[in-house]
Amino acid sequence: MYEDSVPPFLGFNGHIAMLTPDLTAAVEELKEKGFSFKMETAAYTEQGELKNIYLDGEYGGFAIHIMQK
Repeated sequence: MYEDSVPPFLGFNGHIAMLTPDLTAAVEELKEKGFSFKMETAAYTEQGELKNIYLDGEYGGFAIHIMQK
């Protein structure tokens, strides 16, 4: 990677994207298990529903991106 390039996604080694049929429920379950989220990365549909978000932190140098299926 060139020094002046800007990666389009988070994570030192990139990101891992996961799809879920119910993103809102997945976020709530992960919060109950102690995970937090980078709220500034949240994207919403035109109807105001959450469509994707990154978990806070990195795991093995990878950011985790959760998306609505």
